[in-house]
Amino acid sequence: MDSIQRRHINSGAPAELLVARRLTELGYVVSFPFFAKASYDLIADTELKLVRVQLKTIYLGKTKHGQSWMMDFQKPKGISCKIEKYSEKDCDYIVGACPEKDACYVFPIQEVLEKRQATFYFDTAPHANARNTGWSDSFKELWF
Repeated sequence: MDSIQRRHINSGAPAELLVARRLTELGYVVSFPFFAKASYDLIADTELKLVRVQLKTIYLGKTKHGQSWMMDFQKPKGISCKIEKYSEKDCDYIVGACPEKDACYVFPIQEVLEKRQATFYFDTAPHANARNTGWSDSFKELWF
């Protein structure tokens, strides 16, 4: 396996570990679905219910105004190149995790059904022409 393929396979591992650590620190029991293709990445047992969590890595990406921290709310395209969105059938929450900034954003699936992407401003102010700035801040560490 070459380094490019290995990097792609492991790109979500630091985000998964960050979220699992946060959840266990909060007292939740965390389980990962093994041996099956699930539409979520982990389950958090809150003692009241089981919560299905889809994890997304917050990455530093290029925009027309430079670089920004962002995450996508859509399912990976894979071979089909068809854009699909997560729904309430897939998961209960989408959690964006940024290991580089030690930050997690917890979005109830109902809040992001119509969203494509979120942008985060850890170190800088938004560009003057940026849209939808700051809406994601209210979801920081907003655990279930």
